Amino acid sequence: MRQFFPKGKTLTAIEKNVLKLRLFEIGLILFYIEDLKVSTLASVRSTHRNILPEGTKNIYTKLWKHLVDAGIITETESEDIQKYIDYRNTSAHMIHTITGEVTRDASVLQLADSQSKYKSEALAKIIKYRTKVKEAMASRYVIVISFRDLLFESAEKTYLHEISRLESKVRRQRLSLAAEISEVNRQIQLVPKDLLGEIEPWSIRQANGKLNAQGKALCTRLFRLKLGPLAVSYLLRVSHRSVSNYFDVFSQSVLPK
Repeated sequence: MRQFFPKGKTLTAIEKNVLKLRLFEIGLILFYIEDLKVSTLASVRSTHRNILPEGTKNIYTKLWKHLVDAGIITETESEDIQKYIDYRNTSAHMIHTITGEVTRDASVLQLADSQSKYKSEALAKIIKYRTKVKEAMASRYVIVISFRDLLFESAEKTYLHEISRLESKVRRQRLSLAAEISEVNRQIQLVPKDLLGEIEPWSIRQANGKLNAQGKALCTRLFRLKLGPLAVSYLLRVSHRSVSNYFDVFSQSVLPK
């Protein structure tokens, strides 16, 4: 069964923050990977004039092999670095595979699930390897000075600050979302099995998606069982707005005169 989004296709606050978080991560990853490649190659060439000259084929594959042979990184770390270089390239040229799964369109979500390339650990891993390579090379290789770090410094500080801020916000929002889901599940457990068996989402809506008479009657029975609009919306697969509007009508009808 396709995933159902009671509140429609508009992204929630947490989903918007997740997208912002990923884009800031990508900005840092693009810089860190390119800097790692360029600065490492420059240092090796400046230290060993006959190694990896201009025109060398598969130059970066050979660069990481040189670092393994020199004891700067392990074979496993070399494979990991190259995996994250591929991830950087995917982020730069196929950004939709990094963001596509953050959607409230059920048909798009099905497609995104099979194409998603997002790696939540990528930024931390890249920072780790970049730091390790630079520190390990510092005592054995010529370090080539570049203005890249200086020119990116303001952006880097801003991106790191925004990532930290957004991660804190997303953590809080996830806790709130988990509590909401838990409450919806608790309410659904109140529904007798025979009533659950009567629910046929296709038969309770009009052509325009609004509740028909049968749907309203079913909502009334569920409201009397103390289910809120969100839980009813999930059960009936009807928009939260339609159920909430009818809940207002129901509430007025049961108020003491």
